[in-house]
Amino acid sequence: MGSTATEQLSLSAAFSRAFELYSNASRSPADCQELLGLLQHAEQLVEQGALFSRNEDQDDLSTATLRYLLIPFLKADVLNAMPQQSMAQRLQQATAAKAVYSHFLQRASQYSLLGSTCQSAYEAQESGQAIDPGTARSQKVERFKRSKAVQGLLQQLEARQKRGDEEVGVFEGSHIC
Repeated sequence: MGSTATEQLSLSAAFSRAFELYSNASRSPADCQELLGLLQHAEQLVEQGALFSRNEDQDDLSTATLRYLLIPFLKADVLNAMPQQSMAQRLQQATAAKAVYSHFLQRASQYSLLGSTCQSAYEAQESGQAIDPGTARSQKVERFKRSKAVQGLLQQLEARQKRGDEEVGVFEGSHIC
């Protein structure tokens, strides 16, 4: 998808396409570039629409905009995983990814979306304190469990959506007189 085609996409379309590419396990360098372009465009649309504000809290979040909180995370993850030709390029990508991850964590913390363990680790990291290995391990296990649960829920939603689309097709083919 070209740059001009990407710029014409709505926020929802750009995010959906980006999430589809992100979910593809075998990301080629070309896919990564397209994905970064889509995420950059989506990020610009979020900023233009002022969907999130520093003076808001969890109660101010719209359910329809929740998924767009993931844009910085997805962007950082792609930046972190992109193959590079040199160590200097790798360092530059890793530094950029760290900044974007920090932005994601700051926003998640602002909206109280981090679990208590993650929130305390985030606060410790922000204040420069070291995290003990036991806490780091429990956080990793907690993230893994949540990730598996979210994956299961996404699969259920996709199956329901597919069933719904098939049922709509059946109803569209029949005529009631």
